[in-house]
Amino acid sequence: MMATNQYILASMIFLFSSFQLYAGENNTSTAKLKAVDRDWEYFRAVPCQDLDKIVVYSDGEKKLLDKRKNECVQQYKAFIPKSAPMQ
Repeated sequence: MMATNQYILASMIFLFSSFQLYAGENNTSTAKLKAVDRDWEYFRAVPCQDLDKIVVYSDGEKKLLDKRKNECVQQYKAFIPKSAPMQ
């Protein structure tokens, strides 16, 4: 009978310590990620035909994307005649 009580007591101690370990794992601090804007080199490397697929995450990225879109428009303007002949 005494061995059974010791077994139960040991089992309860084990369970209690397991719960404490589990509860302690939940109290750890989590690493917080800081958003970092992509720079001009990133936007400059994106081909003109893929600019509409980019999602911007800040005002700074929006400005860089707009600048890149302007560059693409300027590249294609070279192939557009200044004035079309009237028909």
